[in-house]
Amino acid sequence: MMKRHKKPERARQGSMAVVLGLLVALFGMRALAGPQDQTPAMPEMPAMNEELLTDLDVPLYEGLREEPEERVVFDSAEGRIIQARARGGVPARKIYDFYKVVLPSLGWRISASGEDGGPADPLCEAGVRYCLKAERDRENLVIGIMPEAASETMGRTVSRVSFVLTPK
Repeated sequence: MMKRHKKPERARQGSMAVVLGLLVALFGMRALAGPQDQTPAMPEMPAMNEELLTDLDVPLYEGLREEPEERVVFDSAEGRIIQARARGGVPARKIYDFYKVVLPSLGWRISASGEDGGPADPLCEAGVRYCLKAERDRENLVIGIMPEAASETMGRTVSRVSFVLTPK
């Protein structure tokens, strides 16, 4: 039986406020440190998109749009199974760097990550350039990020992102 899970708007806003606060604190402290601080540069963070992936409560990277016709939601005795896709004119590496920073701030523990055949590669579908696996509570989240081949040959940057949530 297919069910849709929606959290109250207040809970979504609270989650988003926590993420925004953490990002502002993280990057604000770096700016206050001044030029004498020699810490490695953090990836440039885009403005946080206020849109959350439906049913996942994971923020979309600025410039990505969810493809609602690609969404699959299924409730099983073991837990939820959700598949969602998004795409947009954003370089794949920037999306990967964004989720590596944002997921832990939402309570996800990144358990594997990889690039072009790295340790997380078997978890993602063929053609994926970057792959992340994260765990939280009793769920796994796998994010696969791939540039679209036609966009690379045409000189445009378009990436497709797949999100798959499954029970542990």
